[in-house]
Amino acid sequence: MKIYKDRNSEKRSFSCNYCYREGHNKRHCPHLKAHYLANKNWDKHSEPVDVVKEMFAEYYRQYWNDGRAVYQFRNHYDYAKKLYGETATTAPPKKRKKPKCGFCGSKAHNRRNCASMRSFVKVLEETEHSYRSQYYDQVIEKCGFGVGAFVEYGIQSYDGSITERTEQCLVTSLDLSSISIGNAFSRWSDYHTGLSFQLNGNNPHGLRWQEGLFGSIYADAQGVTLKTAVSHQHGWVVTNVIAPSPTTPDKEWFLGQSPAFDWVVKKKNLVTLLGEYTTIIRLYHPQGQAVANKWWEKVKK
Repeated sequence: MKIYKDRNSEKRSFSCNYCYREGHNKRHCPHLKAHYLANKNWDKHSEPVDVVKEMFAEYYRQYWNDGRAVYQFRNHYDYAKKLYGETATTAPPKKRKKPKCGFCGSKAHNRRNCASMRSFVKVLEETEHSYRSQYYDQVIEKCGFGVGAFVEYGIQSYDGSITERTEQCLVTSLDLSSISIGNAFSRWSDYHTGLSFQLNGNNPHGLRWQEGLFGSIYADAQGVTLKTAVSHQHGWVVTNVIAPSPTTPDKEWFLGQSPAFDWVVKKKNLVTLLGEYTTIIRLYHPQGQAVANKWWEKVKK
């Protein structure tokens, strides 16, 4: 575009929308102010008197006739009245609204100093810690799922049964940082994170995006109660861990890899986040129900 190409070659100029002269805008137009003060009792709906025509014509004669000059003044009369009329000089200035916190809505502080926001981040971190602890106990340690594990997978029907077709393969990678409460959200949610692993160096049959890792029958047999690790959907699932992973990460180290949740609360308010995370908090936080109720009571106040 020309305006972009000439951005460095031409000095920017602006003109008045009232008198069309450069160097000022209509808010600071000396002609508009002078015209209004000289004709502040003028009825804009009536025919203008000759003196008005003459007054305005001198500024527009080089471009338009007298009618154009009056047309300009008529269209800007209300605007000029707001700037220079009696109400403009006598009306008290509007009070600025007191700012409020974008997270909790309090008028006593802003988002940067919000104690509730820091407390909510702490709740998410505790929920994450508990979730990963359960995942470690039930999936990594009890089932032996991890890099190097030899597994069987197949198609699970809606009733939980497995079709005759099954395949065997090696777990070649597992991103431990992808294990998060984000796995508990629907895949269409803005807060969803998928469990990232590969079988034989790839992701066969879309298994990576399956809502639940293990088939429900195998999970029941192994005592897996973590809902996000068990699939109750129709699709490809791990049906058996034939040989567990030869290496198991240290649990203390594993729990120390929890992601920061500052990004979650950055541009969202408390009501929105509670709507998204309440179910997750109730399921996985050590005091889930009590914590969720406490935060909803805070919102109602």
